[in-house]
Amino acid sequence: HVTPSCFNVVASAQFASEVSGMKIFNARDGSLMAAVSFWDMNTFGFLTFDSKDKSAKMIPIDHSFVRESVIRSVQILESPSSDLFALFGGGNGKILIAPIPKTSDFSVETEKICFLRLGTNPVTIFSFDDRFHVIAQSDRPHHITWHKTSHKLICSVINIPNFDSMAQFNFGDQAGFVTIKDKEIRFSYLQQSHVPKVNIRSIPIGKSVHKLIHLPQYKLFAAILHNFPVMIVPMSHWPLLRSELVLMDEETFEIVDRYELEGSDGKAPIEENGSLMGRFAEIGWSVVFGELEGPVDSSAAGAVGSVLVLGTSLTNDEPKEEKGRNLVFKIGEG
Repeated sequence: HVTPSCFNVVASAQFASEVSGMKIFNARDGSLMAAVSFWDMNTFGFLTFDSKDKSAKMIPIDHSFVRESVIRSVQILESPSSDLFALFGGGNGKILIAPIPKTSDFSVETEKICFLRLGTNPVTIFSFDDRFHVIAQSDRPHHITWHKTSHKLICSVINIPNFDSMAQFNFGDQAGFVTIKDKEIRFSYLQQSHVPKVNIRSIPIGKSVHKLIHLPQYKLFAAILHNFPVMIVPMSHWPLLRSELVLMDEETFEIVDRYELEGSDGKAPIEENGSLMGRFAEIGWSVVFGELEGPVDSSAAGAVGSVLVLGTSLTNDEPKEEKGRNLVFKIGEG
């Protein structure tokens, strides 16, 4: 159970349109900022937060790019000189790269804005733990980073098929990323120059992999599995969906534990008694790993616990009444 007193609200803001992409980060002066874009407002730029009056201020980027395409994803890229840049991926295959203001009091230097064209399909950008490189895909996946000595931006095509999602992993001193395409995952390692060495290993999975994260301290992967790819099938098929959270051995990919989400009875409405059973099944949508600074449960008072948090969605025939749950799982030995 979480109470409002557990959270310290830094700032809040109300916007007239749904956010399409957001990345929160610390500016050079240590202040909290966010790169943000909206679906309907043809607006994108940076948010700055004032902790005194708990307000947020928008620093817009006035550029024709927003009239060309809706921005779908946002990530941060850091140069060797520690300058920060925001990458805005558009629906037209282009990336706009804008310098991030060094403090919240400065406007965006529009004369330093540049573009990369990756293709004609919408751009999705995936980040790593560090901010020195990203993977972006449109028609093909690309690796984007900075040259360490010339400080020039390098964008190179990666020889792997397009994918649905990506996860970072670390095997000892080996770092890399896993790309996920329906029922198959592919391992690619990062060399010391951050250049990907691709297609090292390909693993078929019996079900559609929706999300995947690595838990190196447990030598496990956690994954959300569906019995069919939920993002490309019509909603009329969603009552047939079955979804589960699984833990898989990082070497063999054998399932060592699983939690099956509630299925659908095909016709019953959502009950007011708290049951999530309805005409549509419950869908695993996102999963994160973290450490709690307090006890995970009453039997472990005072202990710090490792947990997985699974976010679910329960779609029904009335989109305004969609529901979902946050399920917290304690990770134990054995």
